[in-house]
Amino acid sequence: MKRTIMLIPVSKNIGLTTISLGLIDFFEKLKLDIVFFKPFYESRVSPINLDDTSFILNKYFSTPFINSSNINQKFFILEKLKKKYLLKKSISLYLNYKKYYDILLIEGIKSNNSEYNSIHHLNLDLAYHINSDIIFILSNDKSYNIDFFLNKIKNLKIKSNILGIIINNIFLNYQEIYIKNIKKNKIYKNEFENTNHIPIIGNILWNKDLVFFPIIKMFQSFQVHKIVKINFNVNLVKLFILYNDLVFDYKIDYSRSIIIIPYDIFLKKFIHIINKKLDYLNFYAVLLTNVININQFQCSCLRKIKKLKISIFYTLLNINVIRYIITGFNLSILEYNYSQIKQSNNYIANFFNKKYILSKKLNTQNANYISSTSFIHHLKIHARKINKCILLPEGSEIRIIQAASIVHKLRIARCILLGNIYEIHQIALSNNIILSKNINIIDPIYIYSHYITRFMQLRYKKGITQDLAKSSIYHSNIVLGSLMLHSGEVDGVVCGVKYTSFDVLRSAFQIIGTNKKENISLVSSVFFMLLKDYVLVYGDCAININPNAQQLSEIAIQAADLSKHFGIEPRIAMLSYSTGLSSQGVTVEKVRKATLLIRKKRPDLIVDGPIQYDASINKSIAYIKSPVSPLLGSATVLIFPDLNSGNITYKAVQQSSKINSIGPILQGLTRPINDLSRGASINDIVYTIAVTAIQSNQKNIL
Repeated sequence: MKRTIMLIPVSKNIGLTTISLGLIDFFEKLKLDIVFFKPFYESRVSPINLDDTSFILNKYFSTPFINSSNINQKFFILEKLKKKYLLKKSISLYLNYKKYYDILLIEGIKSNNSEYNSIHHLNLDLAYHINSDIIFILSNDKSYNIDFFLNKIKNLKIKSNILGIIINNIFLNYQEIYIKNIKKNKIYKNEFENTNHIPIIGNILWNKDLVFFPIIKMFQSFQVHKIVKINFNVNLVKLFILYNDLVFDYKIDYSRSIIIIPYDIFLKKFIHIINKKLDYLNFYAVLLTNVININQFQCSCLRKIKKLKISIFYTLLNINVIRYIITGFNLSILEYNYSQIKQSNNYIANFFNKKYILSKKLNTQNANYISSTSFIHHLKIHARKINKCILLPEGSEIRIIQAASIVHKLRIARCILLGNIYEIHQIALSNNIILSKNINIIDPIYIYSHYITRFMQLRYKKGITQDLAKSSIYHSNIVLGSLMLHSGEVDGVVCGVKYTSFDVLRSAFQIIGTNKKENISLVSSVFFMLLKDYVLVYGDCAININPNAQQLSEIAIQAADLSKHFGIEPRIAMLSYSTGLSSQGVTVEKVRKATLLIRKKRPDLIVDGPIQYDASINKSIAYIKSPVSPLLGSATVLIFPDLNSGNITYKAVQQSSKINSIGPILQGLTRPINDLSRGASINDIVYTIAVTAIQSNQKNIL
């Protein structure tokens, strides 16, 4: 079983570290290999600069964790850039580890404010991009309504699979829980368990035996002053007893506790009780509240206090404020030792619902998609592994030079620039581009004559002469580059920022040709559209002007196979201006016939058409327009009926959404040549080089 689970805290002070450690203990008892990951966290003062959970795992346990300290130390002025950086680096770390473990447990970041929307954007974005299950962590705070929480989830339109909720009851009224624990030893029931929306997979009962308060920090919070301090050598306190004019219960064990009581009640009643039962009560100290005039108080009862032989402290705060501070105090597990942490882990692990946590229910929200960030990560990693040689015929173009420099730095491919060596170096120098010595620059004038004979052999049926062959190669780097590819000297060719698509395609057809082994009769193209949340494949948006039904079916099949090659599950939408039988027309009938041909040729593919764009990618609209469609709004490969609609749409989406698109990626050629849009960005070129390198390799990216 391989799965990723992300814990997302709903508010502060909910014992997140304690829950994470308890879950780790739970999985390890099931003999599952688990790795812990805290992708983002607030820096803490530590010799090894780790988050709290990783710090404890490193100090006391052998459970592996992913050290993300290097991505949390980088400073950003703009929060938007910081978020983008954190997501990118976190996804990269995650993908490097996920295949080695049964469970990858991720601990989300806690919020610094009470606004739910702002709390979870970073956590939810990561969960979506890595297709993680989500567990929300709540505290049983009576001021936090479960219906409010569920409405917030609904409004956020969470795309990840919500596995369930864990409720930590640690911050209930301490005296109330103390008494309840004596009466029963079972999970505390509350209104959260009545919800049918999300399963409760853990409802953790506060346990008095596991809680120790660091007394110095607590007293600082209470603004405490001493009156009498007798043998008070205490670091951790077990329990605070809020005695607010209640009937004193002698049946409760008050050892290792501090009594918090208004000083007027202390004087009138409690001081006499202590005198009678002092040996039995055995508490650490008394904290008096509402002490406004300490001098008057000391004069009136100093003698009585000294007779008690216990430590007495006071604060100006009233008992309700003290109660609020206690219930909101962050009990740091870092104060504990190994035996206490181990005891806590064992206790908490018993509260988790094994059935729900180990449920193999798939994330139906986005299981069909791959996020843009993950897609780019896979491109870089896979291209780096196969280390292919890519030729760039437009070597003197500034964007090509910049892209080649980046590709070399990222080790995506070995680039060759075609062009005048001196000119290329001058362009790089004047634009502050660092060109590594390992980037090969070849001047065409010194090598073009080597390929004249080969070109004549390839084009002999067309009656090409030596002079015409020589002139074609001499005046066109794309022809020369295609011949180098045909001879096997390079693995792929990328160009198009200067040459037109017609130039690129003509060279590809004349020299490389279609893949006869796979019975491919035409060359088509696709674009990888790197949208905000996922990657879509558009085809054909660059080559075939008005394909017939047969050609349209072949374009769709080529696009589906290429999608698989790059880790995208192909779910094909054959696009039209109508859905199903809602309209008639020549174009609609062409799309309908092409869809039937695909089903006949490749029954293994999921395809529907004719279908409108909105119904193909929007689940809500799909249920209205096409409720019986096998796509149900989750198409990943979108095939346009003609070049006009495809080219307009891809450019409209790219420019309006300000996204990167990779392509056009040519399909059906014997060896990979890829065309660039003349408006291609540096990133577009870099990614196209990576795609071309992977196309030249037979193994799938995933």
